Amino acid sequence: MGANAAARELWADEYGRITKGRDGLRGALCGRAEAHVLRLSLIYALLDSSDAIRPEHLQAALAFWDYCEQSIEHIFGGASGDADRERILGALGSGP
Repeated sequence: MGANAAARELWADEYGRITKGRDGLRGALCGRAEAHVLRLSLIYALLDSSDAIRPEHLQAALAFWDYCEQSIEHIFGGASGDADRERILGALGSGP
């Protein structure tokens, strides 16, 4: 199954936003966003009994991915994923 022309255009517009680099733990957890969004849009198209991925399927997948990223940010904040770095920053933040 492929995407129709309007969905391909939307994908071209959104691709840069979802593939931007992210640091630390957030970057590790949000890696391969483009693959996940494409899979989600395919699932939405199949659930809709569509013969192609349309913009509404891609928009739904992008909205779900945005929710995932916001959840990661809310849960993990600025955590780096590096235990030593977190311990050092914690010690520095607690006083001299």
